[in-house]
Amino acid sequence: GTVDEGKIVELAVKTITLSKMPNEEIYDKLVRHEKSAIKVKKHSSMNIPIVYGTWTSQDRTETKVFMSYAGDMDLNEYLKKENFTIGDDHALWLTKDLAKALEHLHKHKKMHRDVKPQNVRVKRFARNQLGRLHHTLCDFSFLRDIEEETDTDFVMYMSSYDVIV
Repeated sequence: GTVDEGKIVELAVKTITLSKMPNEEIYDKLVRHEKSAIKVKKHSSMNIPIVYGTWTSQDRTETKVFMSYAGDMDLNEYLKKENFTIGDDHALWLTKDLAKALEHLHKHKKMHRDVKPQNVRVKRFARNQLGRLHHTLCDFSFLRDIEEETDTDFVMYMSSYDVIV
């Protein structure tokens, strides 16, 4: 954990590794997009993790993004656990949470470009409305300014997440 305004908070760490990228240009681009999410955090939404900062190794082969912890599993894992069935209430909360996240990004002239179940973290709030689930949109690797021309080189990659408690 770390201290945020005198409170202990749980952190998640996303690691972006150059060796998993097709080339250094793609690595630099993905790191730049993750770092641009830091600017959005100043007006944080509960449905987007707060990005506290980044660290890059001296040889520039690895970057770590430090953000608020957003849940034990992604939406895809949750849906598998529930046999791909969710109730109307959950579907409504999921829709509202994602709409709030996208609205927040769009207010800041950003577009996510990679909304999918694997990029939605699920967390249960025991005290919040009888344990309702909370959804957080994550992974800003493909984040773009709305005014910016979109790239034609769409590259898939995997990064790893660790949880620091």
